[in-house]
Amino acid sequence: MHQKISVLGVEVSQLNQQTVVPEILKLVMSKKSVHIVTPNPEHIVQAQEDIAFKTALNQADIAIPDGIGLVWAMKRKSSAQKIERVTGVDLMLELCKVAEEKGWIVGLLGGASGVAKQTKQCLLDQLPSLKVIVLPYNIAFSDKDLNKQLAQKIAAKHIDVLFVALGAPKQELFISKYINYMSTLKIAMGVGGAFDVISGRLKRPPVWLQRLGLEWLFRLYQEPWRWKRQTRLVEFVWRVLLSK
Repeated sequence: MHQKISVLGVEVSQLNQQTVVPEILKLVMSKKSVHIVTPNPEHIVQAQEDIAFKTALNQADIAIPDGIGLVWAMKRKSSAQKIERVTGVDLMLELCKVAEEKGWIVGLLGGASGVAKQTKQCLLDQLPSLKVIVLPYNIAFSDKDLNKQLAQKIAAKHIDVLFVALGAPKQELFISKYINYMSTLKIAMGVGGAFDVISGRLKRPPVWLQRLGLEWLFRLYQEPWRWKRQTRLVEFVWRVLLSK
């Protein structure tokens, strides 16, 4: 079992780009449905106020650090050399490669109207043999539609790998609550805005900007309405500095 580091009460996996997929496959081999979450500093702050969200994050099998601020906080508590950011987009693409190799069925749930279908096409352009199903649910639906019946419909399609793009905390709560009803699942992962990036609806920043940890700034440029959410980054740093 891999090590985790607690950041403001949220357990984050001490994994990196080289170790995360092998760790996931090891858990899959144990015949366990693997729940993956992708916390960032904004999520950690939100979890301080939302106990259900914090519980869902901590119950997940793997919590990749998807944010340079989270990596900074982890390094304050551990001298391990291989603590680094693993983005949800990159991990989703790597898991799709694994699914193509193994003949697993991938399910896409969520995203804005029509974006999941665009994401499917973009995935097939890169991975022609990938089996992909777009599930009939997007972010315009109400929370009451995220229920046991939906989970059972997913199971009926024999999906092996489920990517849920509903935003936090909705996606984490849905997976945490209903993963046991989706009996065929090997992997379930909340991916936030990954469909937007893979489909081309949003552009990823240049690699050099990603390496500097400024992907959030590039996204803010594309979606200026997010500026209020970025204030949580300041709160995150403040909380970490005050914590033991």
